[in-house]
Amino acid sequence: MPDFGELINKAKQMAGEHPDQVVTGVEKLEEFVGKETGGKFEGQIESAGHMIENFLGVHEGEGPKQQGEGPEQQKRG
Repeated sequence: MPDFGELINKAKQMAGEHPDQVVTGVEKLEEFVGKETGGKFEGQIESAGHMIENFLGVHEGEGPKQQGEGPEQQKRG
């Protein structure tokens, strides 16, 4: 049986190494679910997206700062 705690820690580590990809993925997921639900649950979908980002320790606007990217490349959207 897999060690889910270890899997979660690995996911958080990987998310921390690639926060820009996580934010992009969450945005695409929000768009997909929004289209599938006909836009009826926009607030709940956005809230869930933020919860995913918070759980993984990644937040909107974050990017790989250690690689020298400026704030203009780190913005969402």
